[in-house]
Amino acid sequence: FDRLNDICSQLKMDAEYLKASVGEVLAAGLAAVSVAQPKDAVEYLGLWLKRHVENDNRQKKLSEVAESISRRRKEEQEVTRALEKEKEQRRLEELQWLKAISQMSDEDTTD
Repeated sequence: FDRLNDICSQLKMDAEYLKASVGEVLAAGLAAVSVAQPKDAVEYLGLWLKRHVENDNRQKKLSEVAESISRRRKEEQEVTRALEKEKEQRRLEELQWLKAISQMSDEDTTD
């Protein structure tokens, strides 16, 4: 009886693993087989699964590229903001310098 419980327990864990790892994809593949009703259902399912993996990999790569582009845009925006801040700081320093020169010039003319 213990042996039977062990087998049932193992089968339950195997079923849970399969359901979690391939359940949705396999169900979709089997549905595609059901709709297409090909002569060789096993070959059709195999090709369908292969195409699914290829599409999934392609989608992952596209997501990675999109994420990379997004990161680069954020970096460019940060650089642009830093450059604008530096430009504004230089402009303020130039205005202060011109004001100081103007004040010195005013003092020279009042003497």
